[in-house]
Amino acid sequence: MPKDDPARFKRGFYEQSFELVGVEPTANLKELRDRLYKAGEVKLTGWGPFVYLDRAPIGPTPAGDAIEAWIGHPDEQGRDGRHSDFWRVNRAGCMYEIRSHDEDYTEKAVPGTAFELTMPIWRIGETLLYVARFAGCSEKIQKSHTASNIPGSKAGG
Repeated sequence: MPKDDPARFKRGFYEQSFELVGVEPTANLKELRDRLYKAGEVKLTGWGPFVYLDRAPIGPTPAGDAIEAWIGHPDEQGRDGRHSDFWRVNRAGCMYEIRSHDEDYTEKAVPGTAFELTMPIWRIGETLLYVARFAGCSEKIQKSHTASNIPGSKAGG
């Protein structure tokens, strides 16, 4: 992606990855798609995790034994970093998502100068609930969360 591409996360991003342990893999991509769609039926915010927009070019597509979506696809008109999520989920239950920080796209502060304290907790909690719905049981989730590419941050370097 070019340096000046509007879909870049210029001021940082966060990633979430999950591995479902002890949950049977889906039999095929149709079953995987159905589980993703069903898990996303509960709406806690406007743009939830693993957002499922069912239209080309940003809708979920097969990728080997996985389904992935890039909301910031180059063929999408009017894209920006705030609306450029990428996610991928495979049949075995490995899930990955990358998103921009919401506070980098607000009118309440100059982008890159503020850090919202509650939004990351809200987003992670919402994602845990989504993954629990996808898995059918919350006790089988191992969570990994990384904040990256935050200038001056010890956490992301």
